[in-house]
Amino acid sequence: MWVTVGDGLRIVPAGPLASAPRGARRRAGRRQPVGRLSMTTAEQDAFLAEERVLRLATLDDDGWPVVVPVWFVWHEGAFWIWNLTRAKRTARLEAGTRTAFVVDGGEQYVELRGISGRLDYAFVPDDEVPLEVRRGFSLKYFDTDHPLEPADHHRWLRMVPTATASWDFRKQYGEAAGRSSD
Repeated sequence: MWVTVGDGLRIVPAGPLASAPRGARRRAGRRQPVGRLSMTTAEQDAFLAEERVLRLATLDDDGWPVVVPVWFVWHEGAFWIWNLTRAKRTARLEAGTRTAFVVDGGEQYVELRGISGRLDYAFVPDDEVPLEVRRGFSLKYFDTDHPLEPADHHRWLRMVPTATASWDFRKQYGEAAGRSSD
């Protein structure tokens, strides 16, 4: 049975192997080229430079995930977040909680792309934050090139992704799916 969505895109609903372990799907003859939808490093850098919201996951005291949207600047392989000190996540981060993230974009199925993974992180003193990060944050979110000044109610976080996965569904349906017509 086919389901038609959007501009005539036909999708086959998941069959009985959809919830089977990865190896079982492979043994059943479904071939999925590894990395076919993955982004290259250059594509990831470009994507992270344009996206505005990172969803940051931490663990609360009971071990439950807490996910919050935060603004970020991507600079030299790390997310830089101007973190609000009174936010509950700050205490969790100071205590050494595990962290994970996702940054994704696209509205239609054929436009979806993103990156997710675990994070190693450290708080960075204001005087050690690169000027490019302060200026980049101001440009991205406040439409000015004046670098952010230190603020008592914020602390900088440098978060480095580990064990990442990326996807770009536009590759599956052709680049035209990810672009609007002129």
